[in-house]
Amino acid sequence: MTSYYSNWREDIYTCAACRWQGTGEQCEQGELFSELYEICCPSCGEKIDLVMLPTIEESRQNWSKLSDEDKMSVEHIEEFRDECAARGLKSSEQLPNIEGDDLVFTWDIEDYQRGGDTLIKHGHTIIWREPAYYEGYERFAEVANILKQKYGDRLQDLVPTRKSYIYLYGDRLSASDQVDKVRKALSSQF
Repeated sequence: MTSYYSNWREDIYTCAACRWQGTGEQCEQGELFSELYEICCPSCGEKIDLVMLPTIEESRQNWSKLSDEDKMSVEHIEEFRDECAARGLKSSEQLPNIEGDDLVFTWDIEDYQRGGDTLIKHGHTIIWREPAYYEGYERFAEVANILKQKYGDRLQDLVPTRKSYIYLYGDRLSASDQVDKVRKALSSQF
């Protein structure tokens, strides 16, 4: 496994399967994962190495090596982080008091084509709005926990709308199972 900003592009690799030899730059990109991707033999497709994707901090440390497009991506990610820090739900004190038992909330999304907002609704009333996370199933669990802290045993469910699925689940196959597990933990009646 190699670091994205190491010299892997210039390093010489030999394919164990077909004995092809060449630089990392000549290799083809294989499967992409959340934190790394494969580089593969251009002759037979065999995996040759793994390249770790850079963190924002590593990208900042190697700023002069980044293309203008990569710099814009890093800046966009930093802006999104700042917006999440400013507008994200952090504690139960930020939520309104709501009367009644058996509270059911809705996890919805607004304008997701442009990055939009996640909306937490009680009936038709928006009780919280924050930036939407792509593959936001982990954020779903965090928000559900904060809702549970505020509303206790009165909280019965946090129901994702169909419209929210694409952003909530993204490409992660296990995301819907993880969301279902959170929902089941909210109430034994689910």
